[in-house]
Amino acid sequence: MLVVLSLTVVLLSLLGFIIWKYYKSNDREKVFLKGAVFLITVVLVMLGMLMLMSFIYSLLVFFHQDSVLSLLHSGIDFGHKDSSLSVEMSKQSLASSIFYLLKSTMNFGLLICLRAFLKNINKEDIFISQNVTLIKWSACLLILGSFVTEGIITLSLANFELHFLNVGYLLSAIVVFAISKIMERAVAIALENEYTI
Repeated sequence: MLVVLSLTVVLLSLLGFIIWKYYKSNDREKVFLKGAVFLITVVLVMLGMLMLMSFIYSLLVFFHQDSVLSLLHSGIDFGHKDSSLSVEMSKQSLASSIFYLLKSTMNFGLLICLRAFLKNINKEDIFISQNVTLIKWSACLLILGSFVTEGIITLSLANFELHFLNVGYLLSAIVVFAISKIMERAVAIALENEYTI
């Protein structure tokens, strides 16, 4: 809980700094885009570290279940005389760990696409083929997200229940794919206009 609280304070501090720079600047759009790219970069680093720790934990539990679980079930205490932080982790199945990793990868990929898209807009490279590719990748990641997040279909295995086909993600993927087709046509028109005298 303390880690989440400290990360939230860091993100809110960075957001406050970006808002302060935004109101002091004459070119507010550039400051906003640079700030958004910076915040997304910070979130990507934090999400990457959490994904890596979760993956290492899942591998440790999968390959050395008894010894790791006995250590983790006892809890890890970080204590001070006035306060303490206790971390307890429970056993997860390999399938749930894989689905968590897929969800995290989908979120990570979407943030990477968004960051690259905002950087291109900041450089005023709007109608380029790289943006079309980024939008198509975002649509593919949203389709992946529709299958790995909780949805309307339930599949029960031995001791694992899987909910998938999230309609919200699926509809978002369709809208984003339609936007990519519009952007693709806009890039073609921009290229035609470059060669027209």
